[in-house]
Amino acid sequence: MQVRSYSLVTLYRALTADVARAFQFYQLCRFVSVVLAGVVLVQLGFTDDAVSSFEWFLFAVHMLSFFWAMGLKNALLSYYPKLRHNDQRLLLGSIFILLAVVSTVLGVAAVVTGLLTVEYGVYFAVFFALIVPASLSDQYLLLHQRSRTLTIYAVWVHLLYLTLIAIGALMGSLQAVLGFLLVWAVVKFCYTVILLWSEVRWRYDFVVLRPFLAFAAPLIGYILLGSGMDVLDGILVKEYFDDADFAKFRYGAKELPISALLIGALATATIPAAVSNFDSSIDNLRRRLSAMMNWLYPLSAALMITSPYLFQFFYSDQYVVSASIFNIYLLIIISRVLTPQVLLYAMHKNNVLLLVSALELMVNFVLSIALMKYYGMVGIAYATVVAYAFEKVLLTGYLRVNEGVSLSKYIDVSRYLIWSSLLGAAYITSIYLHG
Repeated sequence: MQVRSYSLVTLYRALTADVARAFQFYQLCRFVSVVLAGVVLVQLGFTDDAVSSFEWFLFAVHMLSFFWAMGLKNALLSYYPKLRHNDQRLLLGSIFILLAVVSTVLGVAAVVTGLLTVEYGVYFAVFFALIVPASLSDQYLLLHQRSRTLTIYAVWVHLLYLTLIAIGALMGSLQAVLGFLLVWAVVKFCYTVILLWSEVRWRYDFVVLRPFLAFAAPLIGYILLGSGMDVLDGILVKEYFDDADFAKFRYGAKELPISALLIGALATATIPAAVSNFDSSIDNLRRRLSAMMNWLYPLSAALMITSPYLFQFFYSDQYVVSASIFNIYLLIIISRVLTPQVLLYAMHKNNVLLLVSALELMVNFVLSIALMKYYGMVGIAYATVVAYAFEKVLLTGYLRVNEGVSLSKYIDVSRYLIWSSLLGAAYITSIYLHG
């Protein structure tokens, strides 16, 4: 018991000592809670159609908000540190109001006009209006280096999410699950308002907001086109395959459960630091990525070999196809550990990111259409892996040719090549073992 307590204390101190680690922990908690919620629904006997409806509900929230809300928040990370304190307060208040108004209008319009077919439309409209502005809380804590608050928030808000989903599931209906999901959104929204209440100026100031929106516009386009691959994949599966296949695809299309979150969170946390201190921040990023490769790659290889058994254990035999998709998505780590976008964010090369994202989406769409005719949902997964690699090659090439920044500046090249080769061998082995 003493060893366990000591380990928890050590972990807590490590998280609260560094805001980047705290932000990684927050993203990890978010992912784990979402995955466990799906496991709970399956294990408590919800049908494939009910689970797919729940997944489509969450996917629709992501689809309607990911590009503009995420684009605004990512732009905030590199724009906010350079403002005067009073302008920072005005900008945060204006962004919160903007997020709240736009999410309310979009949520209601999507349901009323039928642009988005979602069961339980009222639940969706209310949830969407609450959860989008509430997402500003973790960005605020990151910008203000409040690692202790962010760590504690990560634990309680996601434990609450999982608990409320479980209570709704025990009541035996999807309507109950969505009802408790609304309760969680209300709690998160209220916490965000309380957190920001005395820290921001609660008014919509277009004079402060206008230059920020002009700065953020290319990044919104970058997120729309780049991260839009996930949305595109989901739409293709929903359109060309059975409804029950949607959940199977979504549960498999997740990369290594923690690689995207930890690397993405580290990259996000590095952006505001790199704006003010570029060289030391990028050196720190390189060092941490090298350490993460030493265990993320072996873990990815191990999961490739064991994923069919894991999916049967946690879900059911019907979800074995998810394991094949999951193994393909594990290959994305080869592209994920390359982070040229962090350098371009810090350099404010927003238009470059936008152009490359457009090309990436085109590659993904063309390959998805072509490959799914021969390989089904697995073909869509292969197209996504290729498109991610294509994006990183272009961004890395731009930094080398136009900015004189070599790949070795932000990644240990020899270590990267060795681990990537070993992961490729593990994938070939998994195909030999499981087909």
